[in-house]
Amino acid sequence: MDDKLIVDNKLYAIEVGHTDSKRTGYVKLKADRIVIKIPSKISKYEQFNMYRKLIEKAQKYLHKHKNMEFIEKSKIDFYDKQTVEIMGREFSINIIEIDSKISKAAIDGNTVRIYLSSSLSKEKASAIASNLARRAISAILLPDFISRVDQLNSQFFQSNITNVRLKDNNTNWGSCSSKNRINLDFRLAFAPDKIRDAVIIHELAHTVHRNHSKKFWNLVYSIIPDYKERRKWLSENKHKLVPGYKFDGIN
Repeated sequence: MDDKLIVDNKLYAIEVGHTDSKRTGYVKLKADRIVIKIPSKISKYEQFNMYRKLIEKAQKYLHKHKNMEFIEKSKIDFYDKQTVEIMGREFSINIIEIDSKISKAAIDGNTVRIYLSSSLSKEKASAIASNLARRAISAILLPDFISRVDQLNSQFFQSNITNVRLKDNNTNWGSCSSKNRINLDFRLAFAPDKIRDAVIIHELAHTVHRNHSKKFWNLVYSIIPDYKERRKWLSENKHKLVPGYKFDGIN
């Protein structure tokens, strides 16, 4: 297996690791590296074939999106007995260790209960707990995001939006598919309203113009004249979009 890959004259390091999944592997793209996870329980021959397929998938994606901006974002951690305010709502995190191989999350009022398998290592337990908490909170906040997308769409675009999702994005703050499915990064929940709106407007504008053409930017700036300043703010403060940080002086 290779330890590096060159795509469009840019060098990427390749990191290969294993996943506990029995059949499914995956690839994650970073600013300077490609991270590949392969099931450890399949044969060496199957591992190699899966590796080559994932490398090919990464190569095609990087070439197609060669002008893509990679955004190194802050890591979001949730932990036991944590209280955090997000979009005007207060959530309490309660982690309970259970004698099971399966970890899960449940919502009890404003409390996010994480039932965590006692068989997990400390590092893996922390990552799984944070991921489960993020997903649970995302489910609660999603209607607010959908409502705002619908409001801005109705006001400026009147496009047919097929879906809105909150995700833990690695490479962008949002995306819009050819079928008008809009994905927004969960970290935007920690951003001021006007910053969140700027990202939503950007993605909604892609329902009219698919690329970043002059017409696209003219549309965005006609709605948000200070769009450049808002995106600059987002770039400068991206590492502060975490639980517990409060911004002053911007609404």
